[in-house]
Amino acid sequence: MEIKVADSQKDYFQLQRVRRDVFVLEQNVTPVIEQDETDDWCIHLVAYDNDLAIATCRIILTDDKAVIGRLAVRKEYRRQKVASALLRYTEQLPEVKEKGRITLHAQMSAYPLYEKCGYTPFGEHFYEAGIEHVEMEKYI
Repeated sequence: MEIKVADSQKDYFQLQRVRRDVFVLEQNVTPVIEQDETDDWCIHLVAYDNDLAIATCRIILTDDKAVIGRLAVRKEYRRQKVASALLRYTEQLPEVKEKGRITLHAQMSAYPLYEKCGYTPFGEHFYEAGIEHVEMEKYI
């Protein structure tokens, strides 16, 4: 598996396919809310198995933190530590390390994954795109 910062049209096309397959087709998230204007300026990561994009996430840098979002792993690659590897890669990026704090909105089904990776919950549970979430954070 290779993880990289998306830097080509091919990468962007591939990561959008992963997100569409996971969020829109599998989880029934409306395409209108799955992609937004943030996609134009945030950092995108994509993980490949040979030439197949298998996972992705995006990173939004704010004044005081990095925000991980749209983390998606193809169904057939789940439970193979792909998401954990993507999180570790994110945490090593200089622009993320500089912030010192990462937050994310965890779907409740993925809560154990984030907890194992050192993220802790804060705040109340909420619904986003009809799916229950909790906000989590990690100081690095």
